Amino acid sequence: MMYLFLKPYRPSSEEIDDLEDSTADALADLPFDTLKKLVEKYPVSVTAGALILGYTLVRDPKTATRHAQRLLLGLL
Repeated sequence: MMYLFLKPYRPSSEEIDDLEDSTADALADLPFDTLKKLVEKYPVSVTAGALILGYTLVRDPKTATRHAQRLLLGLL
């Protein structure tokens, strides 16, 4: 079983290439890419949402912080 799963016959260069490919795939799915696509597709809506969020934070930061904490705890 150890021979089957560890594959000792593979050269380390292949393993490094596989690791680089899997890392690149994982980094390609970052939320920043999603946000960038949203901004490109809906620039006015994203700008309006950012303005509303900024206004809410400036107007009442304690309430905004409390809502953000609830959101983050809800996601966990």
